[in-house]
Amino acid sequence: MEEYTIANFNGDFPDDAACLEWLKNYLYPEGRFRLGFISLL
Repeated sequence: MEEYTIANFNGDFPDDAACLEWLKNYLYPEGRFRLGFISLL
């Protein structure tokens, strides 16, 4: 397995928006989730 370096991380996630987008897609692959009575995304 190849080593994952800080340079790799910075390339994958150049800013907070890129990180948030990855987390959203990883945690909610269907694109929607509900929080109580509020529908988000």
